[in-house]
Amino acid sequence: TMLSYTVTAAYTGVFVAVLVVAGWLFAAEDRRKWVAIGLSLAVASALSVLIFYGQYIGLMLQETLPTFGKAINEQGKLTTLRPTLGAFLTGTIGQAMQSYNLAIIYALGLAGALMILGRRRGWSAPATQPARNVYGITLGAQAGSRAVRFALPQLGWRKAWLGVWLLTFPLFTMLDFWVDQALKEFWFALPAIAVVAGGWLTQQGRRGSYNRAFHLLAGLLWVTLAWQSISLWIFRLLFHNR
Repeated sequence: TMLSYTVTAAYTGVFVAVLVVAGWLFAAEDRRKWVAIGLSLAVASALSVLIFYGQYIGLMLQETLPTFGKAINEQGKLTTLRPTLGAFLTGTIGQAMQSYNLAIIYALGLAGALMILGRRRGWSAPATQPARNVYGITLGAQAGSRAVRFALPQLGWRKAWLGVWLLTFPLFTMLDFWVDQALKEFWFALPAIAVVAGGWLTQQGRRGSYNRAFHLLAGLLWVTLAWQSISLWIFRLLFHNR
């Protein structure tokens, strides 16, 4: 993954780094696994630099960084690619949602994220799994004669993993305000969006299992999503040659 594509390598590195920190805090029972994942990221990054990216370090130090610094000195600040944040959100992001037919799936993803990540139950460890001690960070303060303590909620590794993956979309989208990424943040987050959207649709299907109207609307939704996907693929194949 680190060698397949430069943007993918950067995205994956940031994602895994944030995941390790979030997992250490919010899924403390699996800290050994988070340490192992962090070490694997460090090894993968070192190998990718040694195998491929290392040849460009000299070019970056001699040309890229001096050019970047000169541009900042001349302009007095790091300029953005878009006129305003509002124009970026309503223009660039809104047009991308419309042109790529992503509005419906991302709306379903938002509903699924609120449902899955917002509830305490669901996606927990199996009941047959032996109980383990969970260690979290606790902040203590003395208020009069009572000790006031705050403990971080423990979400489990599934929610931590999925939550961080979803977090990459707004994180990389805001970065796109300064650095043009050709809207690749949409596609990086799309697998996680599909998971939570599918979870929301499954949950609604259970609630409306005896409702014919729900099944009709769900069927129309699947047909719409399938048509949008196929038509977009044909459009890009014929008019964009990719």
